[in-house]
This record gives sequence, structure tokens and C-alpha cells, in this order.
Amino acid sequence: MIFRVTPGVRVPQVASAHERHGPFVTYLHRFDLCSHNRCVCDAKGDPNHYATVCPVTKSFHFMKPSAENLSTWWENIVQDKRSMARLTTQIAILVCSKFAADLHSKSANLSRQVCKCETSLQQVSASLEVTIG
Repeated sequence: MIFRVTPGVRVPQVASAHERHGPFVTYLHRFDLCSHNRCVCDAKGDPNHYATVCPVTKSFHFMKPSAENLSTWWENIVQDKRSMARLTTQIAILVCSKFAADLHSKSANLSRQVCKCETSLQQVSASLEVTIG
């Protein structure tokens, strides 16, 4: 769709956002790459949410279009350099926040594993003291 409107545009992030692909939880959830389809603010995590109402991307929001004007709205964003820059920044924030969330999740899992190991070592140490002592 985006390349039919402006054939010279070659910004894959914007094409992804317009086609509802990319680092959006609704898209990832559809392919079982994410366990949920909700944004961190608990709303449906689709591109329109991030571009217009999400508190995470608030400083880069666009005015929310009506449903019948959505196609024209996307065309205008693609043709305006400042709007394109804002949209690209929003996508970068989403990619970075997704990476940070994944990193945090992995870190939390690692911390739990370390805690389990420490607990196991303490139990072994305590049982050895009882056996030896």
C-alpha cells in the first residue's frame, strides 16, 4: 500500500507500521512470538496506538485520525519529512523498549536461577554441617 502511494519511499520501518508489521506486540502475538498482544500501558499494542495514544511514545504522538481518514492520514505522514522522522523515532523507541524488556526478563530469569543455586548451596552446606557436626 505505502509504495503505491509514494513509490519512491524506501523506509521499511514506515512500511511495516502502515502494514501493521514490525515490532508491535499485536503482530508478534499473531505469530506466537509474544505471549500477549497488549502494550505496557495495557492497551492493544497496534501501530495506531503507539502513534496516537501510548504514554511510552507520548512526546512523538500524532493527532488521532478518524477511521474513514486513516488511509489519507498514513499518506500524509509518508509525504511529510518531519512526520516521517517522528514515526521513525517512535519505532526506534519500541524496538529499544522491546530489547530492554527482553533483557530485563532474561536478567530476572538469571537472577532467579542464581537464587536457586545459592539456596541449593546453602541447603547442601547446612546438611553437611549436620552430618559432619
